[in-house]
Amino acid sequence: MIEEVKFKEHDLNDPGLFLGTLRQLAQAGDYEEGLRLIRKRRTKEQKYIEVVNKSQLLEHLDQVDLDNIDLDGLEAKFEIEKTYHRPAPTLQDFLANTSPDIPYFVKDLIMEKARCYLVSDPKHGKSLWTMYLALCAASGKPFFGRAVKPCPVVMVDHENASPLNNWRMRAVARGLGLSESLPDLPLMPMFHEGINLVLDDPSIERLKRYIADFKPGLITVDSLIRCTRGLEENTSGDMSEVAEVIAELKRDTGQDFVFLFLHHTNRDKDKTGQDRVRGSGDIMAMVDHGFLLEKVKQKNGTETFGLSEPSPRHGQGAELSYRMAVTEAANGDMVNFIELTEGLSNDKSELDTSGVV
Repeated sequence: MIEEVKFKEHDLNDPGLFLGTLRQLAQAGDYEEGLRLIRKRRTKEQKYIEVVNKSQLLEHLDQVDLDNIDLDGLEAKFEIEKTYHRPAPTLQDFLANTSPDIPYFVKDLIMEKARCYLVSDPKHGKSLWTMYLALCAASGKPFFGRAVKPCPVVMVDHENASPLNNWRMRAVARGLGLSESLPDLPLMPMFHEGINLVLDDPSIERLKRYIADFKPGLITVDSLIRCTRGLEENTSGDMSEVAEVIAELKRDTGQDFVFLFLHHTNRDKDKTGQDRVRGSGDIMAMVDHGFLLEKVKQKNGTETFGLSEPSPRHGQGAELSYRMAVTEAANGDMVNFIELTEGLSNDKSELDTSGVV
């Protein structure tokens, strides 16, 4: 069956033969081969086509407009079918394929595959902190002296103007010594690209395609309120939908990335810890790490920043103190992050990166 299908690969440009091939593959349950052919045909096309409405895969293949084939819609349907027909998990497989030790993305700070939020008052440096993390991950540079597993990074930002992001990225890169290599880093800047983390939003299928192709190990979102248009942050049902979208992105793309979103504190200054998080309790419930960033003005006029994890799911939670220094360099402004935490051990620069691509 598969040999017969592959023999028709040269007919990808013929809509009827192409769809007939996909129909055969769907009936045979060979969704991987179907996805390969869909992606192969896409490389021959320049046109990006709107995602189709959801329907049964075989019914859809019978109804496709031969003059306007929606490759993205077909790919999404084959991904759904592949996921649906995946074998049931077993305890033996789980124990064999998972480590009893906590694997870290950032040593002693962020677990692999974790969902995280970073919360602070406005203008407390969340976006710069995130830019620093993204560039460290994309380059493999240590993050506050802590080893990072290097990976491609996707940055979604609907909060900050693109010129400001341009300045921040270049300034932080200079501080890391990455000025010359910056254009070649595996970092996808999705700034004001219309991404909306709401179920069935058309932008989700586009984001899935980017994730499947780019294979990020880290996705950052700035900010929750700007990228969940139509949802109410004080409503638990709406915020649980965000968790569903994150799970769908991981499941349908096969990429189990770290997901970090930025959010704001509430106005009640008398509250402390996780009670400062604005909105529904589901925001706190959906994450593995909930980081709180606070700014402190010292007696000498300098500003320092403190990162804490008030309610960790594992261990004692992270504590990190640092300051930022913005200086002028020959080729432009430079931002450096200086660790102030007492007792920072050197072993935080050591991380098992076996198996990391």
